[in-house]
Amino acid sequence: MEPVNARGRGRARAPSLAHALMALVCAGLPFAAASQAGGARPGAEARSADALADAARALARQDKNRESADLFEKAIRLAPQRRAEWLAEYADQLTYSQRPAQAVPLYREMLAAQPGGEQAQRLRKGLGLALLWSDQPGAAVGVYREIVPGERIVSNET
Repeated sequence: MEPVNARGRGRARAPSLAHALMALVCAGLPFAAASQAGGARPGAEARSADALADAARALARQDKNRESADLFEKAIRLAPQRRAEWLAEYADQLTYSQRPAQAVPLYREMLAAQPGGEQAQRLRKGLGLALLWSDQPGAAVGVYREIVPGERIVSNET
């Protein structure tokens, strides 16, 4: 008999590595143990960090921002050499998971590296929102003025 999905129709799909690792990590199993449980081989840590980042993105698309931020944090700890690659997504998820004050220094760190063009604008928007949501509207207005110079931005603080 062929396996079927939860609705009793069609073919059941096997869970992806990202989903399996996410389930193990969310269940409290340390990541090293989770990756060993999955039969980790050389290079598996990099694939595991990628799987965590992919799972974090999937959770973000479902508006599960706290869980997403937690998985990005674990991915960064597992593969610190990839920190710069995932830091903006991690900061975004911190902001949207009611931890904007934790995101502010991350956005500032990325802006200190002087990214150009669209990336700088994206980071400024994130920083402005994180500042606003962490009860720093005056600082947020300053950031928004950098985004739209010459525009009048009204604030009770300025």
